[in-house]
Amino acid sequence: MRWLVALAGWGMALWGWKVRGRQSREIADNAEINKAIDAALDRIEKLEETAILFWKDPDAAIVPVQVNSAVDACIFYTQQLISLHPSRELPTELLSELRKQVTTDIETETRGFDYQRTRISRLVRMTGKLKRQPVYKKHSLIKKKT
Repeated sequence: MRWLVALAGWGMALWGWKVRGRQSREIADNAEINKAIDAALDRIEKLEETAILFWKDPDAAIVPVQVNSAVDACIFYTQQLISLHPSRELPTELLSELRKQVTTDIETETRGFDYQRTRISRLVRMTGKLKRQPVYKKHSLIKKKT
């Protein structure tokens, strides 16, 4: 009978290790996704700052290539997030609207706050809307039982 209790104890220990291993992997996966979300949101904020500075100040040292690069980085980091968590949807419509808003007539349009007031306000609203998309919602590290 003692050996049966010992065997049951070993079985419970192995089962506990298996459960704990699964939880550790889940925590690590969610932590990695949350880091990717932070990186993507950071790129959106940098895009917003770069684009606002470019359109607001005609004497800014920012060139159109930097603005295009900021848009591309924002899209790239969001795609990286999607590759980590494929069930999330890429907000393609919003990203394309944002790209259009930021880069339309970038070479020919007159820069300055007085000329670009509406563009800047739409840009701020669009980036705010983009940041609130479900793709950028963070996961809890451990699933809560309901």
